[in-house]
Amino acid sequence: MKKLLLISLCLPLLFTTCKKEDDPVTVINGCTDANACNYDPAATVDDGSCTLPGCTDPLAVNYDSTAGCDDGSCEYVNLPVANYNYTASNDFAPTLFVFTNYSANSDTYYWDFGDGNVSNEENPTHLYTVGGDYIVSLTASMLDHEDIMIDTITVHSAPTGLTLSSIKIDAIPMTNNGSSWDWDITGLTSDPDIFYVLKQGGTEVATSSSQDNISVFPILFTENLPYVVNNLSQDYTIELWDNDIVAGIGGNEFIGSCSFTPNNYVPNDGYEYPTEINIISSGIDMTLDIQWIQ
Repeated sequence: MKKLLLISLCLPLLFTTCKKEDDPVTVINGCTDANACNYDPAATVDDGSCTLPGCTDPLAVNYDSTAGCDDGSCEYVNLPVANYNYTASNDFAPTLFVFTNYSANSDTYYWDFGDGNVSNEENPTHLYTVGGDYIVSLTASMLDHEDIMIDTITVHSAPTGLTLSSIKIDAIPMTNNGSSWDWDITGLTSDPDIFYVLKQGGTEVATSSSQDNISVFPILFTENLPYVVNNLSQDYTIELWDNDIVAGIGGNEFIGSCSFTPNNYVPNDGYEYPTEINIISSGIDMTLDIQWIQ
């Protein structure tokens, strides 16, 4: 009986001493947000690594640089396409360029004219005062997107001379100080027999034979022309004479003259170089046909 009692008392002590401790809880770090791209259902502790879905295409208007995966939400616009053309007022400097913008899908523009000048106008104009090759770029933008077009334009240096191709006489005084022009040696007419003399400074450089019995205008001189003018700052004079010499007898009468300095007709504002110079002086009206040259 005593043995049984002793065993009874020892049983609780035995079980208490032999009981195993509970196993520790396993910790798994990771993303615990079920909406995240990198959700880990096994994670027990969120480690802040969750990345949410969004638009991952940099070309989309709603691009999200923080998105961890693409959710198909990207939205697009038509991308800008830069394009332009131009016209120039002259072949020589100074010349005014007119730029026409043909860009698509854009609302902001940036022009670089290649000479240190820029513009934000849609269709700008630009004056080039010095000859050379210029790299012109147009950047067309919309939102965060842009496109660029680059072209090289050539501006020729300012002309150094001109060619005088013809002299057209539109009018002269039809009287000589109130009297008729002298009758020529034939005694047949008092209408003038006109010829020209071209002078550089005071030196004769070209002349013509006479056009006789002139009463109707205009008349055109091309004899001994074209004449090349190499000094644009020099004064040039065109004299008109009435030829009254026949067979070495008689004399010529001075009708009048017109003078011009070519540099006075060079445009400084980029507008078109003239192809004609009109000169009026003391009743004489003449038009010179010219071509500018280098």
